[in-house]
Amino acid sequence: MIKKTILFIGLLMLFTGCAFNGQKDVQAVPDQVAAEDASVASVENIRWELIELNGEAVTASAGRPLPWFRMASDDMRVAGFTGCNRFFGTFKREGKSLTITPMGSTMMACPPDVTIDQAFMKTLEAVVTWKIVDGILEIYNGEGNLLARLRMTGANL
Repeated sequence: MIKKTILFIGLLMLFTGCAFNGQKDVQAVPDQVAAEDASVASVENIRWELIELNGEAVTASAGRPLPWFRMASDDMRVAGFTGCNRFFGTFKREGKSLTITPMGSTMMACPPDVTIDQAFMKTLEAVVTWKIVDGILEIYNGEGNLLARLRMTGANL
């Protein structure tokens, strides 16, 4: 009888543990809040590739990918590639407001044709607001001037 009771308790614990997936209860939210959450989800945890900087189209240097960055929502860190160097920092986002801290980077000797390196980092540090238009991330400075346009190249990277 004791063996059956222990077996029953063990199986009960096993099934209870397997049924729990670690997620909190999900509650219904108004459409407006859900839309904002979808917008946030669409800017964070995505690799954004630079396609335009200060009104000029960006092309990759020979043998190098286009500059890109990603904002990780789990630790509020930003990381990316300038076309020559890797960079890292932190960010703060409240609605459509975005602040990227002064960033650190590697200090590789860049080929002469890679001129976008510092300009891209300075642009990211000047961002104040953002919006997504037709799947393209547009980032703006405090005066409302468009600084850059980036396309999504991958989610949850």
